[in-house]
Amino acid sequence: RSSDLCGGAFFAVPFLGLSLGAMPSILIGATAFGASELLLNDKSKDDIKIQKANVKYIIKKAKKQIRDIKYYQKRVEGTKFRQTISSICKTCNKIIDVVESKPSTYNKISNFFDYYLPYTLNTLKKYDDIENQSLSSAESKTFMATTKDSFCKIDNALKKMLDNLYSKDIDNANAEMKVLDMMLNSEGLTEDDFKRDW
Repeated sequence: RSSDLCGGAFFAVPFLGLSLGAMPSILIGATAFGASELLLNDKSKDDIKIQKANVKYIIKKAKKQIRDIKYYQKRVEGTKFRQTISSICKTCNKIIDVVESKPSTYNKISNFFDYYLPYTLNTLKKYDDIENQSLSSAESKTFMATTKDSFCKIDNALKKMLDNLYSKDIDNANAEMKVLDMMLNSEGLTEDDFKRDW
């Protein structure tokens, strides 16, 4: 860490370069280390505050985008396509809930906010526009079919993103259960000793 390097440098220079005794050099190094820790900790706290403020703004923007997607969902034709859009919105809301409660997860899923959500909204706007014009060209029909296929892929991708957000919690829970099993086995309290009543 930077504070370790700073403290080490302030110890080494007086001790080796200026031929001061070990005790004064240690005091100088310790003081420099303490000052660096305070400065760097204040900076990290400021960085965390800035990140939380940015995440709040990003979440607010994302919620607005989801409301817009729901608006266009009501306008498009086709029950199956509307169901896909509805599923996308539900997953988006769940992802936002996780990031809202744990802002540190934002970095893990920034592509959701920066790419997938804006792409979904912008593509749906274009789809709605083309559908309302009742265009019959092969090009417009291809675009509409491709959009429906693309939204199915987005739906699946967002569900995987949501799963990934919980993967660490699941791994931790599994590790805790393994520890519990080991403790039960070591104390002779395994399921063989008790009858399950479910």
